Amino acid sequence: VSKRAPSGGKNYRAPQAPSAHKKAAAGGEKAQPSPAVPKAESPAASAPEGASEGAVSYKISFDANTANITAEGQRQLSYVADAMTYYPQESLKMIGFAGAHESDAQAVADRRARQVLSVLVEKYGIDSRRIQIQTRVLEAARPEVAIYSYVRQ
Repeated sequence: VSKRAPSGGKNYRAPQAPSAHKKAAAGGEKAQPSPAVPKAESPAASAPEGASEGAVSYKISFDANTANITAEGQRQLSYVADAMTYYPQESLKMIGFAGAHESDAQAVADRRARQVLSVLVEKYGIDSRRIQIQTRVLEAARPEVAIYSYVRQ
């Protein structure tokens, strides 16, 4: 099966929600693809050695100066969980960001990344061994966690 990124990137096909696949397989309504997910902006993260690159990325947004995921961030996390469930060979590299102006920025970036990990593991049942975490403090405000998916070789 050829995989192609929704935004023109290579080697990725947008996942469909598992429930849509079940309905289609049962002869019900036609499966519809999940909405396209916006690509995360640089800095680009590279997949670990031995992994296929060129995968989709997601942005999980947070309220400023907190590790509270916004409603939009929660929706994006559901897309991530759908993809992880549908593509069991896929793994994630997450980078928790904070702006240098945020008090205790490094800790905020770490809490954001760990909050996303916690939701994926506890709410959606994703195996934590499929997820890598990094953190970065940037000069510009960036209250988010960027998620890059890749296929393990």
